[in-house]
Amino acid sequence: MDAEHQPPEGLDATDVEHLRAEILQSPDLPAMPSAYARLLAVMADDRAGPQDLVEVLELDAALAGRILRLANSAFLGVPGKVASLSRAVLLIGWRWVASLALGVTVWSSFTRRGGAPAVALWGHAARVALASRLLGRHLGLRDAEAAFSAGLLHDIGRAALLLRHPDRGDWIASIHGDHDLERERELFGADHATVGFWIATAWGLPDELVDAIALHHDDVIAAEEIDTLAVVRLADRLMHDAERESDGEHDLEARVAPTIEAASPGRSLVEAWPGIVATVREEGRDLEELFAGGA
Repeated sequence: MDAEHQPPEGLDATDVEHLRAEILQSPDLPAMPSAYARLLAVMADDRAGPQDLVEVLELDAALAGRILRLANSAFLGVPGKVASLSRAVLLIGWRWVASLALGVTVWSSFTRRGGAPAVALWGHAARVALASRLLGRHLGLRDAEAAFSAGLLHDIGRAALLLRHPDRGDWIASIHGDHDLERERELFGADHATVGFWIATAWGLPDELVDAIALHHDDVIAAEEIDTLAVVRLADRLMHDAERESDGEHDLEARVAPTIEAASPGRSLVEAWPGIVATVREEGRDLEELFAGGA
């Protein structure tokens, strides 16, 4: 992450610091879940493995229950009844389970307090996460599960703004694209990418997650090497586009071609995108229902 994250336009450094302190010290802002810190430590440890993850999950009964529901859901289609965490982690894959658990533990804190608008934000986050994983695989990203985690967390700044301004919840939950960032700055003094950056750095999240949260609205450009940020940025842009369309089919390839080709020149991904959207919509509904808005 760059040492300097540009403050919202029109605010000087003192204004920004006051606003940042106000948000981070707000009683409405959830503390980072303790399970999240333990999960991050497991994910960052090269020597860690499935049993280390199981031990972390066993410390949080609610989270363990979600993972077991996941293992027994149509979302993954695992055959037979899965009764233990060890078997769930073995069948699903421990890094995939950890990626799901990381995002859900954070969103559960927000959705418990934010009502229906927060659940709508969770739905978008789930779709971007699924799209990030599929795009990452298509583009040859080394760790598509990391892209999934980053996709789940990219809009935590929006959730924080919602808790701070519940009277504007419906508007915050319906944000589509870059033009709304300017309106956020006018209304709140900072946009959700900046607020998310403050929270992510205060929580000590890994750099690749901080980048995805802080920079996901930057221009989509071709990167020398496909990384988590590039994939999440592209997934968010494309899913905002898909969410604006009622059926997602009308001239889909032509509509998304400029965005995709800016990030990944060539027709391969343009042609694959309608299938990715269909998969995201199907799996996204299952994921949203499975975790009941992350709560």
